[in-house]
Amino acid sequence: GRDLLEAGANADERGASGAPPLVLAARAGSRDVVALLLDAGADPDLRTPPAGGSNSALHEAARRGDDGIAIAELLLARGADRAVRNAAGKSAADVAAEAGSRALARLLEGRP
Repeated sequence: GRDLLEAGANADERGASGAPPLVLAARAGSRDVVALLLDAGADPDLRTPPAGGSNSALHEAARRGDDGIAIAELLLARGADRAVRNAAGKSAADVAAEAGSRALARLLEGRP
């Protein structure tokens, strides 16, 4: 992966599912891959296709509950938009609250 990105591969190129690589890395809980993709210029606000829920990487980090905090912090530090809503009209903070993570929901709402 790193070699391809260093050779100029598009960090936002979608695979067969239509999901951006950054969303897939956040879904998998791989902070290192999220960081690698962001370093290579991945757009932190790209989302899955509507059939996939229109989730951003922040939504996917939020689905992980407390385990998604480090990824969410990284995405926010790199400019991810916490106000983006998915196909169900939910923000990432809404998704974090549903996952039972009050700490992550507060972070995604911009509260200490």
